[in-house]
Amino acid sequence: MTSLKPEGYKHIADPWEVLFQMKERERPVAAQVGAIDYVDDKPVWILVFPDYPGIKGYVPDQETGVDASLISRYVGQDIMVQIKGFDRDNNIIACSRKEMVNEAARGLKEHLSVGEKIPVTVKAIMMKGDTSTLVVDVGGGVLVDVPRSQTGGLPPFY
Repeated sequence: MTSLKPEGYKHIADPWEVLFQMKERERPVAAQVGAIDYVDDKPVWILVFPDYPGIKGYVPDQETGVDASLISRYVGQDIMVQIKGFDRDNNIIACSRKEMVNEAARGLKEHLSVGEKIPVTVKAIMMKGDTSTLVVDVGGGVLVDVPRSQTGGLPPFY
């Protein structure tokens, strides 16, 4: 018997097996922060996985890798997470970003030079007293505050 497949055939892998392999190999998984819930009065990101419909992820506040004041600003944003555990019966995955962000910060400190220009993504605009500050992702989820006075003459963004 031959193993020929019909034209147009696509092998659909079990999403749980794929996610298990991602965990075992310590590979990051793309997710989107869909909402925030509260467990014991602490915020928890509720994740959706575009590539794995129907499976939810949870990231407790201490595993987000961001300051508590920014947690709510991530709703609707795409992020990368590491899988820490599974509850297949309830379609839930426990996730973390903290280790990845810390590792990225170490790498950036080793390889970036003062004055070097790099692409960034604006994650939030924060007001601190009478001044506004951009919070930018400089790579790997590492956030840096950039005071308006250092934005190179951009118009006010508050």
